[in-house]
Amino acid sequence: YSDKVFMKYERNDEVIERTYLDLYQDSQAVAAWVMEKNNEAGRKMNAALLGRCSYRYVVSMLAVPSAGNIVAPLDVQLNNEALIDRIERADVEILFYDWEFRSQIDLIRKECKKVKYYVCFQNIHKDDVSRAFSISEIIAQYKGKQIENIVDSEDIAMIIYTSGTTGLGKGVMLSNGNLINNAFSSDEKEKDGVCMNVLPIHHVFCIGGDILMLIRCGHTLCICPELSKMIHDIQFFKPTYIRVVPMMAKMLLNKILMSRKEGESLEDTKNEIYGKQLRRLISGGGYLAPDIAEKFFEMGITTGQGYGMSECSPKISAPDYGRIDKLASVGRLVKGCKVRIVDGEIQVQSPSVMKGYYKDEERTKEAITEDGWLRTGDLGYVDEEGFLYLTGRKKNLIILSNGENISPESIENEISKCQIIKECLVYQKDDKICIDIVLNKESDKEQALTFVEEYNKQISFNKRILGINFVNEIKRNSMGKAKR
Repeated sequence: YSDKVFMKYERNDEVIERTYLDLYQDSQAVAAWVMEKNNEAGRKMNAALLGRCSYRYVVSMLAVPSAGNIVAPLDVQLNNEALIDRIERADVEILFYDWEFRSQIDLIRKECKKVKYYVCFQNIHKDDVSRAFSISEIIAQYKGKQIENIVDSEDIAMIIYTSGTTGLGKGVMLSNGNLINNAFSSDEKEKDGVCMNVLPIHHVFCIGGDILMLIRCGHTLCICPELSKMIHDIQFFKPTYIRVVPMMAKMLLNKILMSRKEGESLEDTKNEIYGKQLRRLISGGGYLAPDIAEKFFEMGITTGQGYGMSECSPKISAPDYGRIDKLASVGRLVKGCKVRIVDGEIQVQSPSVMKGYYKDEERTKEAITEDGWLRTGDLGYVDEEGFLYLTGRKKNLIILSNGENISPESIENEISKCQIIKECLVYQKDDKICIDIVLNKESDKEQALTFVEEYNKQISFNKRILGINFVNEIKRNSMGKAKR
């Protein structure tokens, strides 16, 4: 794809384009620098990335494994304590970073003595002692160097930290083979796609989809730097598809519903706001209610959802856009992926399954069975056509005093169908099922209460919601998953 545009982004009101040839040459240059540092140290050094999605971030993320080293993308929303913990546990010696996180870098320099090299994605000043190198200087110096292919499919390429909503995040070790197998595990028929990145780049959902899958297909990536600019950037970059979490999908839909004029079709409103070119939404990181997907179909946006986890690089199932009758599923199992159900839990066997957790043999044994199946911790089933359905999260199950197990996610999915409810969270308190609700508008309280009341009439007494609490927000991690 040499001359095709790999990435577009806006800088100082100007659109910058980088081709696939740029990507190849620049990542080779950075890889050559990394290999030189390896030779000086007499070993391969682990690296980490601290920054938002950018061209130089992607160059570095590809360059480090190309040199045979391990790279650990970091969540920029981590507090200082958690950030230092991950850098220390991943044995990081090279840190690539955005200048906007310089205060964290100053702290890391004091606390993390293992880190030997700091590489800034922006240009640096010679008198700035907190940074030793800049990517632009490295690329200029090493441009044109061809590195020797020393990488094996079994070599660890990345450490992806799980969100760690409870306790410390686990360092998922993914090999080159894991990542490449996963990139080729589902089909992509669109020849000239334009993808807009809106999700955190450190997450494997984006690494696998917005980067590796996109490179495989020769598509173009556009960068939306912050969620508040999402609608503006859809209008500006005109993407053909976007990867979202359900919360974002609902936000995009609500914008159309609120903007719709009397007598106007949903598709006309969508074309006016988002343009005719937006043809597809790919949802992950949570369950997308079928009625939301149906609304997008009505306006000409093919919508599907997949399912996966960091430990599986990440895809376990992927959307089948031709099967609108399967919207309640989370897609069809991808190539090479086998699933079995043990006590209701989904267990996976696949070439994409991780090599284990970094320096954590105990939790690796907890996650992978003796006969080599990955325990997902999710509850569900597979139908006769290979479509996967989720029914809840094993560790989130509400166990009432009568012994009944109830999935909070199944209740949340039903309550979220109410358009005036922005988001909700179900939990157990004093042997009762309770719910926190965030409304789109404060004035919608009575309508929300009526919706919950009608829901309660249709289900058994044990599953009824007996406590309702209206809140301003539900705490979530960087991928939009609720912190329970």
